[in-house]
Amino acid sequence: MFATGHQSASAELGSGNQSIHIVGNTAWTDYEVSADVSIETTRVGVAVGRISSTGTGYGTSPNAYSMTMTPTGACALYASTTSSSTATTLATGQATLAAGSWHNMKLVFQGTSIKGLVDGTQVLTATDSKYSKGNVGLGTPRRRRRCSTT
Repeated sequence: MFATGHQSASAELGSGNQSIHIVGNTAWTDYEVSADVSIETTRVGVAVGRISSTGTGYGTSPNAYSMTMTPTGACALYASTTSSSTATTLATGQATLAAGSWHNMKLVFQGTSIKGLVDGTQVLTATDSKYSKGNVGLGTPRRRRRCSTT
């Protein structure tokens, strides 16, 4: 991922409190955001896209779409807003995960189409027009912040 500028924000997403590390440009529209993640026993991996606002920061939900993945492979796609602490679930799915392995999470935005992939296999799909552009981000649980950009 190539991006200029970055910021960090703590936010409420569909799966609970997350620290979101944000990069990019609020004018970005159609793109892919992906990350290789290793999910510990009780943690959740998060990829975020089309972040148009982070509200007041700490404890505020961003205007964004987010994909979460649990250690069991349960995946969900959410739309969150700064005006509510409750995210809207747009889709759910299941990925097949090998225990103790790294997995690639990817969100693909094309117009109003949003797809979520794990290890190259599509597990989520939704159509939504709430957010048409915005930054990208990666999320980590607040209690355990380990995020690498290498």
